[in-house]
Amino acid sequence: AGAKTNQYLVEKLQFVQEQKLDNYALIFELEKEEFDTRISDLQKQLDDMLVNAKELEEDVRTMEQEANKKLIEFYTTNYEKEHEIYARLKKGAPSPTFSYPDTEGKLVSLEDLKGKYVYVDVWATWCGPCKQEIPFLKEMDATYKDKNLAIVSLSIDQMKHKDKWLQMIKDEQLTGIHVI
Repeated sequence: AGAKTNQYLVEKLQFVQEQKLDNYALIFELEKEEFDTRISDLQKQLDDMLVNAKELEEDVRTMEQEANKKLIEFYTTNYEKEHEIYARLKKGAPSPTFSYPDTEGKLVSLEDLKGKYVYVDVWATWCGPCKQEIPFLKEMDATYKDKNLAIVSLSIDQMKHKDKWLQMIKDEQLTGIHVI
């Protein structure tokens, strides 16, 4: 019982992974004509997948039709707002500029680093996965120490937690450029 439903759900999960539907940037960064084609193709593939799912329980079929409809609606209703964001971050696009205070309160901007390769590490003192990356950041810093690379550690901590941020930099003996 339920074997056909399970088979369909496995196939759909594989489809979602192959199409990278969880990576919104790949869809929202597309220009409008490409986006419309992509969404149209996606809709057709999802519909075909349901049509080809023989012996699928009717309540599952109904739920999947609704889920597919909501997925397409999500992309189409959010395109304009999300495209504006993702198009600026598209590979090969100029980096967004920034200007943030460093540990001494001096403003550091992307413009200050012109002519260097810049690696931006976004982190926070409260972020467990960020803290797990510290050894790798230190290793990268050591590896590229004498290269033309600026490592910018951009903390997203709130300014009211600046002391905690400064203490963590000191405790972890972090090097490079630190801004908050």
